Amino acid sequence: MNPIQLRLIFEKDYQNKLKAKYSEALNAIYKDDIRGYKYAMNSIAVLIPICGGKYIISLDKKHVETEFYFGESDIGQGPSPEENAKIVEDVRKNLADYFINRNIRETDSMIETLEKIIEGKSPRKPLHYRNYWNSPKDSIIHEFCLSEIWGGSPVSCETFDLDIEDVKIILYGYKMFREFHLNKLNSYLKRYGTSKLHTRTYWIDR
Repeated sequence: MNPIQLRLIFEKDYQNKLKAKYSEALNAIYKDDIRGYKYAMNSIAVLIPICGGKYIISLDKKHVETEFYFGESDIGQGPSPEENAKIVEDVRKNLADYFINRNIRETDSMIETLEKIIEGKSPRKPLHYRNYWNSPKDSIIHEFCLSEIWGGSPVSCETFDLDIEDVKIILYGYKMFREFHLNKLNSYLKRYGTSKLHTRTYWIDR
């Protein structure tokens, strides 16, 4: 799949088509639970089709982290109170940047891992599995995960391998998701500045 085709998958029109299919599949799971259905639909940030469009993965909106905790120790289990004070002071000097980096680090880590898988530089295997324990066996709603470093599955249910072409689509989806989340974070800073961001310390020893 070339870059133009990849981009089209994540354009609004195609995402709306995926959302319609996803909505129908969610209805089969939630049935009369309207509240649960609405919550699941409203959580969607980006939808990713895999296996030739047979299944759909949802990357859900992330909670915006605004409180940052820094542990300190008197017995060597972490920075000393003096060292921790310096760490927190440095963070506060660049709080907006720290806020952005802290909130996108998991997504950046996943992007880096997926790139390594595509390059053949990671031992981890990309997997997918049927989401929701009560979903029909032919449900199009699937979840994405990576095998553990030693090759085991991080989930207890049956998993299926993904080929590299699907991994490329998922990678692009994560990049679109990063863009979506970054816009959300920048909007937060534009609205509130750093007035609602807090740094807190705690004792690791307790």
